[in-house]
Amino acid sequence: MSGSEKTRDCFCECKITHKKRMFFVGFFIIGAIAAGQALTNEKMPEETKVIVQEVVNPHILRKVQIAQEEINPLLHEVYTEVDEVVEEYYRELAKEAKFVECYDDVSIYTKLGPYEHSYIVFAYYEMKIKDINTKIPGLGTLYLEEDGKGELSLIRHVKDENVNVLVRELMQHQDVQALTALVKERYTAAFDSDIALREAVRDLRKAYETSPLR
Repeated sequence: MSGSEKTRDCFCECKITHKKRMFFVGFFIIGAIAAGQALTNEKMPEETKVIVQEVVNPHILRKVQIAQEEINPLLHEVYTEVDEVVEEYYRELAKEAKFVECYDDVSIYTKLGPYEHSYIVFAYYEMKIKDINTKIPGLGTLYLEEDGKGELSLIRHVKDENVNVLVRELMQHQDVQALTALVKERYTAAFDSDIALREAVRDLRKAYETSPLR
């Protein structure tokens, strides 16, 4: 299966339990990197304050050529409202995840989305598994846009082809590839440094692969 096919598959709606979701977010990072990363489709916690909705048309396309890296560079924590929504998302995600203690050191990198007031986020985090000392680095890809009331929303199920196409194009940018390579390097270093972490990852991967919900 090609990288673009894997990425497209990841945009499908995920129907998973908290346990499976946690595995998808944390321990599938190498697979996500290999596929070029995907928009996060996890089930949102019921009590999250992050606004979640389906993508609703009409949208106003940006006039700039955002698929070009020099016009749409990867910016680190420059959009305060975007950062706040993403940080809240990971706080709530940790509360509902059975095996995750917290997501620490969340660092948010943003590119402009296809529509006015829309954003593609590449969120670096270090996930702390319960009873494991070493944190495991990960990289999530999220889509945010303003809703009809002007409030910034994290979109859970992205079915808009303009968004999907743009994400695939952004993943080819050198700045995104450099970030992806850095996360993969940190993941590998953490994985290789801690026997307990390796065993936990392998156990969870085995549980995931044998799960009837897979």
